[in-house]
Amino acid sequence: MVALAACALALAAPALGELGVAHAQAGKKRGKKGAKAEPKKAEPKPEEKKDDPAWKSVPGISGNLAREALEGRSEGAGSEGPRGDDVVSKEGALLLTTTAARTRPQLLAERARLEKAVKATPDDMDSLRELAGVALRLGDLDAALPAFLRVVQARPADAAARLELGVALFQRGRPNEAVTHFLKVTDLAPRMVVGWMNLGICYLRLGLPARAVYAFQEAVKLSPDSVEALAHLGESYSQSMDREKAEQYLKAALAKDAKSVLALINLGKLQVGTGKVQDALDSFDAALKVNAKDAELQYNRGVCLFRLQRHKEAVAAYREAIKLQKSFARAWNNLGVALGRLGQVSEMQAAFRAAIKLDPKYVNAMYNLGVVSLQLGQNDVAIKMMDDVLVAHPNMADAHRIIGEAYLRKKNFKKAKWSLVRALELKPGDTHARRVMGRVLAQQGERALAVKELEAAVRENPNDAESRVVLGQLHAAAGDAKKAIAEYQAALKADSKSAETHFSLGEVLFAQGKQKEAILHYEAAVNADSRHAGAQFRMAEAYHARDELDRALKAYRAAMASDPSIAAEAHYKIGDIFFRQKKTQLEVTSYLEAIKLNPKHIRAKLALGFAYARIRMFKKALAELDGVIALDAQNDLAFYYRGFVLYNSKRPDEAIGSYLKATAIRPGFAEAHYYLGQIYAEKNDKARAIAHLKQAIAANPKYDAAIAALEKLQGK
Repeated sequence: MVALAACALALAAPALGELGVAHAQAGKKRGKKGAKAEPKKAEPKPEEKKDDPAWKSVPGISGNLAREALEGRSEGAGSEGPRGDDVVSKEGALLLTTTAARTRPQLLAERARLEKAVKATPDDMDSLRELAGVALRLGDLDAALPAFLRVVQARPADAAARLELGVALFQRGRPNEAVTHFLKVTDLAPRMVVGWMNLGICYLRLGLPARAVYAFQEAVKLSPDSVEALAHLGESYSQSMDREKAEQYLKAALAKDAKSVLALINLGKLQVGTGKVQDALDSFDAALKVNAKDAELQYNRGVCLFRLQRHKEAVAAYREAIKLQKSFARAWNNLGVALGRLGQVSEMQAAFRAAIKLDPKYVNAMYNLGVVSLQLGQNDVAIKMMDDVLVAHPNMADAHRIIGEAYLRKKNFKKAKWSLVRALELKPGDTHARRVMGRVLAQQGERALAVKELEAAVRENPNDAESRVVLGQLHAAAGDAKKAIAEYQAALKADSKSAETHFSLGEVLFAQGKQKEAILHYEAAVNADSRHAGAQFRMAEAYHARDELDRALKAYRAAMASDPSIAAEAHYKIGDIFFRQKKTQLEVTSYLEAIKLNPKHIRAKLALGFAYARIRMFKKALAELDGVIALDAQNDLAFYYRGFVLYNSKRPDEAIGSYLKATAIRPGFAEAHYYLGQIYAEKNDKARAIAHLKQAIAANPKYDAAIAALEKLQGK
């Protein structure tokens, strides 16, 4: 039966895969002699649940790629990103009255002498005041404070004692009390410059820059050449938002002392605030030449470098700041933000955690860790961080929204809704929260409400491209391609370089069979995001469907490089390309690679079995086909190819059994009926041969080979 073997070698190859509705429907029209038989189905799919995401019903969207496109995107976190802290100004230390410089051993010796004197004469206020001053200079506030209080109670008009009492209170973290004593000092000794200076510094600490301006103005009147007074006055004007006067006094300070670190730092901060970032960097660099060991200067330098998009240098500056001051939580936070810009995700998370460890109430660092955790799919961490943020700031709408999105990802829709409702109560115009709410409603099957929510977001902000994309995806899920395309096109007007929008538009066009147009949008998606695996894979499938095989091959390989999780499917598709190019050895290698990555890849095993059959490696072919049947006992193609292998292995009776099984699974399987007719004819079972040939023709009235074989048997 040479004719059978010749025809058998032209049996159908396994289907390319789900290339979209139009392609699949076109395949069903085949059936002429030598045509490829399309499988009834590919791998068995689990029954969809009611709460499955909307993308599952979108025509043309394939598997995990679509899930990553619709569910894998972080809404709020992705667009906002972690928040860095701004530059810090130099506050300056409080000043003490002038005394002779003494070393610590000298101070300790003096303290011992004064303690004896006070013990001998408890009412000796001069000795007690000196003892308090020595204790203050030694940093012993527990001894200094009560001593100063006794002196001031005994001698209310002692300006010097009040000044040092104010310093002790300020250092103890009690600036409100310190202010009252500094004010009294300025009453008692209005020409004491140090009193006005300390009062101004205290006002700055309390966030009262206008009052600080007055205090430093008095200090400048008394001491016009004081660099410190001029620099502090400039900083006070800066905090009062009078930038012109701030610059005037800071530059006046630098005119008197070009190496004033205090003036350089505060001028740099002012320059950052006015957008002169490079000038600010120059100011901080000048200050570092004077004091290279100043952690805050290195930190400020990092802020400037980051704003200048010099992220690697910013990282180095923040690391230097941390090296100089290991407890510098702000530097750790900003280091994390800069590392994120370099794509160093694990190091970024570690930096945020270090900042929080140093300062457990550091809201910015907690927020940043929450944002990054959401981006990485660590939903529980994101929720925990944002809950901690809300302890400090219960009305932070963004934190409520991010919690809502994390719960959405966990499919806890009830909690997601609650958080999003709260976010919208606090920030009614937050189109971002509305977009996430729309996704929650869509996941729950409440499509009409989801569309309503997203349309509201678009009304509030017609340029909200992301809301339009999700809205388009919902329309696509409902089969309304026209509305979906309209939303995607509107989104592209707002953001022409959005990879996600181009990808989504490509999906709808692909599903309509418009592969050429779809390819243009997949290419645009890849141009916008060179590692968009979904766009690369779908572009490959579109080229594949158009028989542009070399381009398809290149795109499949790019998709695998971007997302190794799709490698098994890509290798399977590449195998089909090599089949079409008649490169059988490469075809076999590709299928084997697919199966190595996914031992249960039914279509790859089926294709490999068919490839082995074509090169007459029947034992291996049978093993692969039997493996398919073990995974899917209702796979008609596996039995069909198995029939071919068994016949060519000179086991015709077993071949008949396999072909019969194929027709039992798919009664209209024309090719299987045709080959049954041929085998029965060879066995001289004319009645059965005619019956199966008639069934082949009934399934495909244009099946020329079956018609010719039937006519021959009937003697026509």
